[in-house]
Amino acid sequence: MILSKRSLLLLLLFILSITLIGCTDHSDKELIYDNEELQIEIADSYTYSLRDDESENVVNQIDLSFRGFIGRDTIWTIDVTENTEIDITYISELRSGQFKVVLITPDNEVHSVLTMTDQGSETVAFPEGKYYIKLIGINAFGSISMNIENVQGVTITKLEK
Repeated sequence: MILSKRSLLLLLLFILSITLIGCTDHSDKELIYDNEELQIEIADSYTYSLRDDESENVVNQIDLSFRGFIGRDTIWTIDVTENTEIDITYISELRSGQFKVVLITPDNEVHSVLTMTDQGSETVAFPEGKYYIKLIGINAFGSISMNIENVQGVTITKLEK
């Protein structure tokens, strides 16, 4: 069966449209990595080839293995009712891609918690307000373990995936 020129043109336009839509979505997620305005947005935009959280029932802990992670994924919201200090402990191992964890303050300031492969702990002052801890990545393959401790006067919500 021979396709008419019009049918062939419509088929090619359809294939081109599908290809461009897929590429645009992917590249938009890559823009998040270096753009704080995109990082502070409430709605997440991410894709994982693999996402396995071994600590899914523990609110103040994450033990996550991931592959093919692109975008912005909020892992915790932290509601602070009175000024406090919170201890954050972390270990991350990145095998490929780019990866970081950021803290978004109630004033929409972005603070880097860790970048790429990192290990450490820090005590962070949290004035009253709502905070977000987010994973940011571009084609990231690796793992992260994080704990939040000393959480008196704080409500931590681990977002279900």
